[in-house]
Amino acid sequence: DRSDWVKLMTLHQARLNQGSIDDIFQQEELWMECGQVYLHELNQKQHAFESFCQAFRLNPTQTSVRDHLFDLVDELTAWSTLRPFIEESLTQVRDPEMAAQDHLRLAQWAETHFNDLDRAVIHYQDAFKLDEEQTQALNALERIFENRQDWSSLAQILTARLNLTFDDDQRIPLLMTIGQLRFNRLDRTDEAIRAYEDVLLMDDTHVEAYNAL
Repeated sequence: DRSDWVKLMTLHQARLNQGSIDDIFQQEELWMECGQVYLHELNQKQHAFESFCQAFRLNPTQTSVRDHLFDLVDELTAWSTLRPFIEESLTQVRDPEMAAQDHLRLAQWAETHFNDLDRAVIHYQDAFKLDEEQTQALNALERIFENRQDWSSLAQILTARLNLTFDDDQRIPLLMTIGQLRFNRLDRTDEAIRAYEDVLLMDDTHVEAYNAL
C-alpha cells in the first residue's frame, strides 16, 4: 500500500535527519533503502536521486549507488547537484579506473552543460593521468586545443598519443603532424627536424618527410 511506503519514508528520513544513527554503514543502507523505495514504489525520482546522493556521499565507490545516480542524473538534468558530490569524493576513490571515469564524466559535463572549458581540460587531463588508455580524454583534449589554437598544448597531446602508439602506419602521420606544428606554429625547428627524421627511420621513401627537411 502506498501510504505504508510513505510512512516508512517519513520514519527513515526523520531518523536520518535527526542524526540518531551513528553507524555510517547503517546510514548508507537507510539512504539506499529510501532511494529504492522512492524509485520503485513511489515513483518519485527526484527524492530517489537525493537519497542516492546521500548514500554516495557516505560511500562513493558503492557500485549500485553509482549506477542509480548515473542513470537518473541525465533524466533529471541534475548535473549541478551531483557534480560537487563527485568532486568531493575523488580523494576517496582508490581505483584509478573508477577515478578516471569520474574525471571524464565531470569533464564532459563541464564542456557540455556548463560551458566551462577550462575545468573540462583539467578533468580530461586528470582522467588521462590516471588511465593512459583513456582515449576519450585524449581525443577531447586534442579537439579543444586545436579549436583554441593552443599549439603548444596540442603538440604535447599528440606526443602523448605517439608514445602510446606502436604501429608505424599510425606513428608516421602523427610524427608528420607534430613536425609541422613544431616548425610552422612553435618555431622549434630542431624538434621538427627530429620528428621528420624519425619518420624516415620508419619509411626511408617518405617523400613529404624528405621535402620537409
